[in-house]
Amino acid sequence: MGIAQKTILLLLLLAAIVVAGEYGRRFAPKVKPILQEKISKFYGKTSESAKRYKEQTAAAIDTSIENAKKQVKTIKLFLARKPKPTRTKRTDKRIVPELQIAGGTYYDMRQGLVGTSFLIKRTTPFGTITFVNIHGPPGWNGSKPFVAKLYQQQGISKDFTVHWVFTPPITGKYKAYASAGGKKLEAVFYIDTRSRMRAPQIVGQKLKRARTIIEWLILLEPNERSFLVKIEAYPSNRILKYAVLPGNRRSVAFENVPFVTGTKYRSMVFAFSKDVRSPTEMTGPFNMSAYTIPYIFIRDEYATPW
Repeated sequence: MGIAQKTILLLLLLAAIVVAGEYGRRFAPKVKPILQEKISKFYGKTSESAKRYKEQTAAAIDTSIENAKKQVKTIKLFLARKPKPTRTKRTDKRIVPELQIAGGTYYDMRQGLVGTSFLIKRTTPFGTITFVNIHGPPGWNGSKPFVAKLYQQQGISKDFTVHWVFTPPITGKYKAYASAGGKKLEAVFYIDTRSRMRAPQIVGQKLKRARTIIEWLILLEPNERSFLVKIEAYPSNRILKYAVLPGNRRSVAFENVPFVTGTKYRSMVFAFSKDVRSPTEMTGPFNMSAYTIPYIFIRDEYATPW
């Protein structure tokens, strides 16, 4: 039972005693001090509770005010700070390296895997590259760098050059180093010797000084992007005729070929896995393959193999 309820009961008891008259006069003086003491204690406790509640409430209000000030300060700092640049996922745009090079395998129809091929971009934001040092895995090229001298090649995009070295590739990581405009450039690329391009096959030749026609096929190879066809003298490697063609071509005609009777020549068709006339991307391997027919020119439409 609470203090208030007890006090009310005491008051009712006192009233009953007073009404009782003589009986009340006898017991009232004894009950009154007890009631007053109870009432005093009740109001005293209530006053202390109220005081304590007031103090607790004031402390809670002060705490709330301090917390609100801290929150306002945090919000102001958040609004005042400079936003970080938003990072968006790259989709069709890539970070292009300053030195662009792709490497791959060189497969010959008759001799198999004979060399390592490279497609190199000559132009950079800092100027034109004149040479590139290429380092391969241990053992490649006799553990020595291959130095590719870059120059404008006939039929090839003016910004690119094609190179190959008759050193069989080794699967692994390759590094290229160059310089342009006083700035050192480097690139890293990978060659997998299992990635090879099937060689084209020359299926027809009409050897005439006035007009020579060379025809070829490339079977089960959907990745050819361009061809290089040439006629050269042997062993001087002097080029008589030369053409770079798109990947859908299967023949070429050369006019006014300066054949000399009794001289050795070679007709050669190279296939590339990228369009060297106008490369649009440098990702993935740059594989190449070749087919060669050696012959001795006797007269128009007649030659013998050598």
